Order: sequence, then structure tokens, then C-alpha cells
Amino acid sequence: ASERVPQSAARGRKSRAVQPRKVPSRLPGPARAARHVLPPRAEVCMASKDEKELVNLERQYWQALKDQDWDAALRLTDDPVIVVGASGVGKMDKKSIVAMMKNANYTLDAFEFDGDVKVRMLGDNVAVVAYKAHEELAVDGEPVKHDVSDSSTWIRRRGRWLCALHSEAIQGDAYGRDRNGKSEPPS
Repeated sequence: ASERVPQSAARGRKSRAVQPRKVPSRLPGPARAARHVLPPRAEVCMASKDEKELVNLERQYWQALKDQDWDAALRLTDDPVIVVGASGVGKMDKKSIVAMMKNANYTLDAFEFDGDVKVRMLGDNVAVVAYKAHEELAVDGEPVKHDVSDSSTWIRRRGRWLCALHSEAIQGDAYGRDRNGKSEPPS
């Protein structure tokens, strides 16, 4: 079997990386006038099938919590899962997760992701999803609304994506000054 060699290498020259392509001059308006340069075709950023699926799964997880559909939430959860938030860090098996969900002192009444969800594929079977969201809850019967920054690490096992870690931080001052009523950092 013969191996295909780039023409430049066949002629004794080194092959070059893909070069940016120029916007064709037939384009109308500012693109032509400014002579914008587009990235090579291989570098154009588009969400992959996996990235779209992961964002959809993240939304499904939130919807399962809102609907109190514990079976759906468990189908999306790795065993064990790590959960990180203002209450601390926990490594929980599925039995513990079910108990936590069924005995929660809150309900998720509404949620909305902001439009800027970040997905980073760390390999074929591991990915991180990060985003901001607005959530409306009832905690001990009282309404609570806040904006959060969340991230989840997903792992693909036997062809299915599962959430292996989830973290949430309430948005605000990085030092908590907006929560303790002080406008100055503590001395």
C-alpha cells in the first residue's frame, strides 16, 4: 500500500500548516473593505454533537430536579458523584442522593441558563460544562431567587454521559462582602 505524501513534501519542501484564508473580494460591504481574515476552516468554532448533547443533559438534570423526577436525575448521575456548594463537599452514592432529594427543605420552582454555556471536551469520554443560571426556589416555604455559577464534569460510561461532579456558587462579591452587610473587606 502506498502512503499519500503531500505534494510539497514530494518536491523536497516542508509541508506548511493550513494558512488563514482571506474573505473573497466579491463579498459586499465592510468585509470586503476591511479585508478581514477568517481562521482556517478547521479552526472555526462550532459546537460538536457531544457538546450540544451535554448542554441538553445539563438542562434535563435541572428539569428533573424541578419536576422532582428522582429516577431521571439518577439516570444522569454517576455513582458515586461529588457535589460542591456553600454547604460543603460531598461524595455520594445513589442511595444517599435519593435520600437527600426526597428530604430536601427546598423546591426548585424555576431556572434559566444564561446564553453563554461553556463546554470543554477533555477527551472523548470526559467533559466539563460551565454556565451561569438564575434559579427561583422555595426554601422552608419562603421564596428565594439568586444567580449562580455552576459547573459539572461529565463522564461517558458504556455510551451514556453521567454527571460525576457538580458545583454551584452563588454569584456576588468573591470575598462575601455583599453577604455580610459590610462594604469594606474585613481588617
